[in-house]
Amino acid sequence: MDYLGNGNSVDVQITYNKNGLSSSKGWLDYLEVNVPRALTMTGSQMEFRDVASVGLGNVSRFSVGNVDKIHRIWEVTDLSNVSIVDFNTVGSAAEYKVNTDSLRTFIALEDALSKAPDIPPQSTISKFTWIRFADLIIIVPQEYMSAAIDLASFHQANDGLICHVVTPKSNL
Repeated sequence: MDYLGNGNSVDVQITYNKNGLSSSKGWLDYLEVNVPRALTMTGSQMEFRDVASVGLGNVSRFSVGNVDKIHRIWEVTDLSNVSIVDFNTVGSAAEYKVNTDSLRTFIALEDALSKAPDIPPQSTISKFTWIRFADLIIIVPQEYMSAAIDLASFHQANDGLICHVVTPKSNL
């Protein structure tokens, strides 16, 4: 779908195909719209990526305008391996080059007081390696445990999934 913007709103129409099952229900948790636009720093933090840059062997140059508002750029493609992007100031833009064999995601931050990515300690990431077989692992705060168990039970009964429900602070 092509969208030629003309303001701050977008009209969206969604149709749910029940595949002939009149009692079928569907839920939409969120809708994300990705559109190309001028890469100019706006707000206190700005997430961006460029789908068109992806290709085998590609190296892409990113040029983020309004450099005077940019304190730091983070690469957040892999949340367990977040890193700072070194950029050069060229005129009024922050410029850098990266390999784009795959889609890369970045966040530009306005000032030093902006939040840094919350990188979980390695022990948290590898804490659940004891779970050898699972189709679905639900990591949930204790206050939502009952709903998570209901969800896991639903998927086990209806989809045949092997499910585990744990808390982030599980002492495993």
